[in-house]
Amino acid sequence: MLAARQLGWAHSVPEGPDGKRGDKSQLEIARDNGGDVPMPDQRCPYLFDWLCLAGPAQSGGMGPIALTAAELQAWAQGAAIDLQPWEFQVLQRASRAYCAAYSSPDDFPPFGDSDELYDDDVVAEKLSAGLSKLL
Repeated sequence: MLAARQLGWAHSVPEGPDGKRGDKSQLEIARDNGGDVPMPDQRCPYLFDWLCLAGPAQSGGMGPIALTAAELQAWAQGAAIDLQPWEFQVLQRASRAYCAAYSSPDDFPPFGDSDELYDDDVVAEKLSAGLSKLL
């Protein structure tokens, strides 16, 4: 679940300084600043792989929504994967966790040290370049 929440947070788009939705995801912002979004270790990595292959969410009218049972079942059938009931439930919960994190982005990721989201040297260089344009 934590990996799904982390992925949802990484894909989320925070508000810009004007209070409107920004144009870059948390992951894009981190990479622009010389960092990255760390992913937690997983006890069952194949389930996370399956979630990503199935698509962690489906399109809804107001943004991504969790995979329905029918969507998940159709994906498993199409991929020739015989999901165990507990795997099916985990994938559904992970999809919900992804959507929850995507829909309400926090400033800080659910996992990892926020210092990993940027490199001090890259941020300082960008700040210096921005200030030099003002002069």
